[in-house]
Amino acid sequence: MIWWLPTALAQDCSHTSLMEQRAAAWSALSPEHRALEREKRHETARFLKDILARAASTGEQKAEMLMRLSGLHLEVGIDRLLQGTDGLASLNKSRRLSAQLRQNYPTSIHADRARELEIDALIWLGRPEEALGRRPTDPHQQADLLWTLGRLDEACTIHPEDDPPLPPHPMLVELHIAHTAYRQDTVEQITWLREHPASLYARSLRDQWLAADDRDGLAVWYALFPEDDTREDLSSDQVVDMAKARPELGWDTELTRIRSEHAEALAVCSAYSVATTACLEGDPTAALAISPVLDQPSDGLLACLDAEVFWRAHVGKPSSWEQAALGDLAPCAVSVE
Repeated sequence: MIWWLPTALAQDCSHTSLMEQRAAAWSALSPEHRALEREKRHETARFLKDILARAASTGEQKAEMLMRLSGLHLEVGIDRLLQGTDGLASLNKSRRLSAQLRQNYPTSIHADRARELEIDALIWLGRPEEALGRRPTDPHQQADLLWTLGRLDEACTIHPEDDPPLPPHPMLVELHIAHTAYRQDTVEQITWLREHPASLYARSLRDQWLAADDRDGLAVWYALFPEDDTREDLSSDQVVDMAKARPELGWDTELTRIRSEHAEALAVCSAYSVATTACLEGDPTAALAISPVLDQPSDGLLACLDAEVFWRAHVGKPSSWEQAALGDLAPCAVSVE
């Protein structure tokens, strides 16, 4: 029975999806057996990649290797999902390999199998519309997709009658809910995140917001996960804007701390900046004022040269947070010891 359908609707047409059957079979394996299967897959993957790298591997042989490698990535992705870790990258890799095989070797005897693998990957990625668009020939796959899309009448006419009733795996429930949330607007996505902060798929939603520069979503993410490493990947403009717009994040306090840590360096860099600007305008007074040994008007040219050399020599690479806190003086301030 599909997890999101009302019981009253599902009673007329019992259906156990391939995903549910796979999850049940996986759960029945011992940890040792799962570890052995993973090691075998890794060894086979290395062997196949080696064959694919050889110049002599062409035509039907290469198509077969792509098909087998796609199947391995699919197995790895599903295994990781059912372990509670992130298997989306492996599933996407499987999908791309199958698509590559079908595009490069459309007449291969392995093209149909590649389509099946691509459909399986799309199902586990939570993209049923795309999977159905690949026109699956397996009736069980068709039934799975039609059920997922809510097309119950069609699903009930083609699904296998001998499916044993199995409960849905919790990971599959979460996967469906998460990918439903991804297709909503930011407000609904935020609601889902607040309800499922520990979800494996929360990070995918974060990445979606990062790619779209969705600052409303990101503000909620960093409020829930203030130590998340992706804070360091934000631009200085993002840091400054979110610090002003979202005081509850406490980022102003962090920026103030950075300014305090670099206070002495900022003062030095500011003085040299003023001196360099004044020298460009023909007034060496500011440069003379910061020189410990040059104090005569005739020393103005040398003082200006010292200021320019200092300014050019102190060009560091500030982080986005240092740039946000220190502004234009950041490259100098982070390089002054």
